[in-house]
Amino acid sequence: MYEEKIAQLHLQHIFIRTMWLEAGDYPTLLGSCDLGVCLHTSTSGLDLPMKVVDMFGSGLPVCAVDFQCLPELVKHNVNGKIFKSDVQLADQLFELLSRDENGDNPELSKLREGVKDHNKERWQKQWLKKVKPIFETEIPRPWAMGYPLLFLMVAGLLFGVTKMFPTFSQSLLKR
Repeated sequence: MYEEKIAQLHLQHIFIRTMWLEAGDYPTLLGSCDLGVCLHTSTSGLDLPMKVVDMFGSGLPVCAVDFQCLPELVKHNVNGKIFKSDVQLADQLFELLSRDENGDNPELSKLREGVKDHNKERWQKQWLKKVKPIFETEIPRPWAMGYPLLFLMVAGLLFGVTKMFPTFSQSLLKR
């Protein structure tokens, strides 16, 4: 399907090849690239593109199309670039893939350093910094609010579980 669409473009100086990669080859391929491009958008605006996580894991800075929560992952001019139009993407690609007389690109090097810094922030460290304080604050416990609220919470949970797993209530009754 995509290969047919690509063929219809009649590109003159651009070659696009598609291939299947084994799981172990994917990070190797990403690691051999200079820059990643992410065209992922989110209908909810709340899900982050895992391809960017893959690229960052391989040390690869990205140019990514903007949407609501993307800046939580891609920090513009720190570990990548965010674009809103094809013109912005073209400008970013030209800026980041051009080389100076020494064959270097200081802006691309700066973004790579930003990806390294991003990769230092591991899951546990982020959890301790951002989530743990929420649980340490004094929050009302259901048993302190009275039994009616606790009953509603349990009833809501059971309703949700039985909607997802219709045989759950039958399994529960057999016990």
